[in-house]
Formats: sequence, structure tokens, C-alpha cells
Amino acid sequence: ALEVQGLYVAQTPVTSQDFSERKVAVELALIDVLVRVTGDSRVVNQPVVAGMISESSRLLSRFRYLESAQDEQAITPWLLEVTFDEPAIRKALTDRGVPFWPAERPEVLVWIGVEQGAERYLVGADNPEAQVWRDELARSAAKRGVPLLFPLLDSQDNQQIAFTDVWGGFKQEIMRASARYNSRHLLVGRIFPASQGGLAARWRFWTDYDELEWSQSYGQPQTLIDSSIEQVAATMTGYY
Repeated sequence: ALEVQGLYVAQTPVTSQDFSERKVAVELALIDVLVRVTGDSRVVNQPVVAGMISESSRLLSRFRYLESAQDEQAITPWLLEVTFDEPAIRKALTDRGVPFWPAERPEVLVWIGVEQGAERYLVGADNPEAQVWRDELARSAAKRGVPLLFPLLDSQDNQQIAFTDVWGGFKQEIMRASARYNSRHLLVGRIFPASQGGLAARWRFWTDYDELEWSQSYGQPQTLIDSSIEQVAATMTGYY
């Protein structure tokens, strides 16, 4: 397991440093934190959690304003960085009977094949053609506190596994190539153009305790990836 850092810290863009705007920003930051801590994006819909959000200032440890990386004409020139009191949040969730996910979380190794026109490739740790998918996966996983691990796709990987192994979901070959990474959770996927436009994907999620398969069809990479990571997070938090 890997200890995930920053679970109780969130940044929210703001247009000013006024108290009224800060109050709203702190509530939004708490929503982000609760999603990461529980692994459930729907946790804020629970009535017992609504009270936590309305009293978010009581769970606040500290805050600070950072200059936004955007240009001077940006609508939101500031980022409000909020750090919440970890013991207070854990106690509030426990008192409300809401389960949370400890900071020590197992990494998920991703084997994903992408087909774009005549081009086919795997999503690796640093191959340039996979940058957009790597960024989307990292963004979505960070939002839910799921640590991801990308294969190196070096000479050792190339000797162990081919694109067609991932595309076909051949478990024996994938498990053999995954042994070097010491990960017991594997997300295997294939992403390709949908027949009606947009993108489609087929996923397999293998763990020590479960094996899931599902298909998706969405218009944008962000939506496609968010939906898949949501399924992974829900499966893992259901167990842990």
C-alpha cells in the first residue's frame, strides 16, 4: 500500500479574498476532501453529510491564498488552499456512520490500449502519444484519492507483453508482465472510436477479491475516464 498525501488539502479558485466568497470556497474544498477521503463522489448527497458541509469552518485547520498560475486578466486570480483537521473530519464521519478510506491505499496498475485511426498504442509512464490519457487518468484518480501506476513500457515490458495482449484482455500475459510492479490491482482497458461518434471503452478490473467487466460510450476523454475511475474507487472503497 502507498500512503496517499494531501487527502485533507484542497484548492479552490476565487475572485477575491472577501469573507463571503471564502466561506463558499471552504465548503467546496470540503466537498473535494470528502470525496477523496471516502472515495465516493456521491457522499455529499447523503443528508447526514450536508450538515458537515454547512459547518465546514469548524473543520478548518488553516487556509492561505495563492496567486493563480493564470494571466493577470484571469477571472479567478487567486487560489484558496484549505487544510482541514484530519481527526475532526474522521470523527465527524464516524459519528454519522459514514465509512472512510485510510490514507494507506494500494496502487492500481493500468494497462490501457488506445486505438485512434490507424494509430494503436499502450498508455505508459512517459510515451508522448499517451499524454492526454495519462493526464486524464492522473487527474481523475487524484480527485478520488486512487493511486495509479503506469507501466514503463521499456525493453523488459516489451519482452513480456504486446499491445494485442492488452487489447484482447489476455489475463495470463497481463499478469506475467505485471509481476515486476508488485501491484495486486489491475485496470485493463481498450479505448476506441464509438460507432455513433465519440469514444467507447471496455474495462476489466482485477483484484484479489473481485473481477469486474464493463463497457462505456461517451463523447469526451474526461467523461470516459471519470466514469471508469469512479467504478474503480467504488469497488475499492466497498472492500477497504
